[in-house]
Amino acid sequence: MMDENVRGLALRVSLDEFVRHFDHLFLLKRPRSRASASRTAPNVEFQTTLVSTRRSGLQLDSTDFADAWMIEAIKKRPGKAFAERTSLGRAPNCDIVIRVPYISKLHALFVTEPGVPIEVFDNRSANGTWVNEVRLDPGERVRLHSGDKLAFGAAEFEVLSAADLHPILRSAPLP
Repeated sequence: MMDENVRGLALRVSLDEFVRHFDHLFLLKRPRSRASASRTAPNVEFQTTLVSTRRSGLQLDSTDFADAWMIEAIKKRPGKAFAERTSLGRAPNCDIVIRVPYISKLHALFVTEPGVPIEVFDNRSANGTWVNEVRLDPGERVRLHSGDKLAFGAAEFEVLSAADLHPILRSAPLP
């Protein structure tokens, strides 16, 4: 899940060079705390598992996803339709694929039009999309900024610019 090319570049180049290389935001998921209690989420392959609320105390499952770093560029994959929207979900045809049962097949969309600040909206997901701990109504668009907290069901991420991601990649004890 860790994009070794992004991390390798951060280790090799200066902050200015890293920022010049990327014109988009990133999603960063840090590993869960080793000290936190673990409840295993059910392993459901093709059905969204409902969680009562994101605040219910549900921990991420004990698979590699929970314990791993994840860095995803918020940008369109080459050759995909709808150039102005970047999809996130469990389905393999999404631009950003997160295969955990509490993320819907097409959970959320990012509006990524050139020259326009990035926005996110929930696509009527089963477990909701949250920006800075506020649940979005389905279809509600919210502008994202570096440093925002973004959650899809129980999966929590930070939205980071290349400038904010660079020092993390250089200093974090990543595998």
